[in-house]
Amino acid sequence: MVNAEGVVVISGVTITKVPSLLVVRSAAHEVSGVLDAAGYEPLISPGSVVAVFGSFVEETVEAGSVSLPMNLDGFSVTFDGKEAGLFGAFAGSFDQANVQAPWDLDVSSGSVDAALASPGIFTFDYGPGRAIVQNLDGSFAQVEGTLGETPAKPAAAGRVITIWAHGLGPVPDPPGTGDAPGFDGEGNAILPVPDKMVWACIR
Repeated sequence: MVNAEGVVVISGVTITKVPSLLVVRSAAHEVSGVLDAAGYEPLISPGSVVAVFGSFVEETVEAGSVSLPMNLDGFSVTFDGKEAGLFGAFAGSFDQANVQAPWDLDVSSGSVDAALASPGIFTFDYGPGRAIVQNLDGSFAQVEGTLGETPAKPAAAGRVITIWAHGLGPVPDPPGTGDAPGFDGEGNAILPVPDKMVWACIR
């Protein structure tokens, strides 16, 4: 388009000048897959962690802390125009961006496979494998020595554990996308925990 000053504007294109030439780079990116980041299944849900695969970054960029940014050095991800929180975008033979899906994601839009809940347990093995479960003392519920220098010991019967999971469904008062939930119950899922999650952690 041409703006009011008569300058031609091309959306999504960056032009940089080096000593003897102009370099034009398109910011249009190809997305090859959108998956749940815990089990790498195709179904995602609002507020969950999502792995986006494609071709979009020349170098790795990562968020430093929570709240998660919506933009990292010019890189952003949107779902139907709604910004996702960014954990990072990782350059490699294929690019992967880890993002938090917007809490107000429209699961009926059809732009991605989405549902109100899509439970997933994070694992040490990137997909099916050993669930990430922590004891109250911070050690991981694994056989001692199996995580290298990371403290590990089996969970004792009757003790409280923390299961690293997401996609458990709506919460009564969701935080802003990218923000950490408070400790007053606002992040507690409304729906009951699915039986399949309980059995996945027991086995």
